[in-house]
Amino acid sequence: MATQLHIYDNWIYFINAEDEFSLYKMDLNGNDVQSVHAEFTTDLAVYNNQLIISSSEEERDLKTIIRDTPGNYHSTIMNEEMRDLVKWADYYYYIGENEGLYRVKTTLESEPEVLVEYNISNFTIMEQGIFYSLYRRSSMYLEEDNGVYQMDFEGKERKLVYKVNDTVEIAKVNGDLLFRVTGEYGYENINWYELGTDQ
Repeated sequence: MATQLHIYDNWIYFINAEDEFSLYKMDLNGNDVQSVHAEFTTDLAVYNNQLIISSSEEERDLKTIIRDTPGNYHSTIMNEEMRDLVKWADYYYYIGENEGLYRVKTTLESEPEVLVEYNISNFTIMEQGIFYSLYRRSSMYLEEDNGVYQMDFEGKERKLVYKVNDTVEIAKVNGDLLFRVTGEYGYENINWYELGTDQ
């Protein structure tokens, strides 16, 4: 089973669950399968001839590294997992400690900034800002702040754009957003959100 598929430069990069979740690549026809990174891998992003990989030798002490796609070098970005990493302008945005949303300069010349402290389910970035989903359920009740929010790139101005007490996956579609809502008992709803209309 393959997870985290990314296509770059006529190669498909993927995490191979059948080989201890190590990183592989294959051509666009599914042939010429090659091992790329032999460590246990939890997350992958591909940007400009670089692989950004969160991995560990023994499924603990995760670190995030950059390596070029030919595999000639690698260097460590951070000694922690950077999940769902997105490169936007001069920053990496990612989900990190306590499921919080962070950003750090791509030059790594400063410490990471916390934009949202906890309970980020997922996020996406567009010209209009960052859209993210908050979800937490206690043993007794649903949290009041669950839903989808929009904020600026500094994490300051934010507003609720979609109130829901279930988990939400956010996808970009033709300049708008698609919310896939999954309920406790497995039901799913798909909602289209047109940017600029609040609908």
